Amino acid sequence: MITTVAILILSGYTIVSVITESYLFQGLRQVLQRNSYSLGRLINCQLCVSIWVSFALTFVLLPYINADYLLRFLYLTSGSALIMFTFYFERYLVK
Repeated sequence: MITTVAILILSGYTIVSVITESYLFQGLRQVLQRNSYSLGRLINCQLCVSIWVSFALTFVLLPYINADYLLRFLYLTSGSALIMFTFYFERYLVK
């Protein structure tokens, strides 16, 4: 169970990084920033995107993990938030 959750957290982090930072989604991020202030900020916010990615992963993988739905969502969300916090800490606070 722990290894499954760890793999899901790391895969969620990878998906969030691709959406918020990669060249692949750069065009979408620019379009959203030009057309909608709120969506533009949302797609550039790693913590915000990690919550939605965790929510989506929870629904997609719902039948495959033996745990309560709420626990799955909490595991993924808290793991994603923890990874995002450490990323933020390393990037902006450590110099």
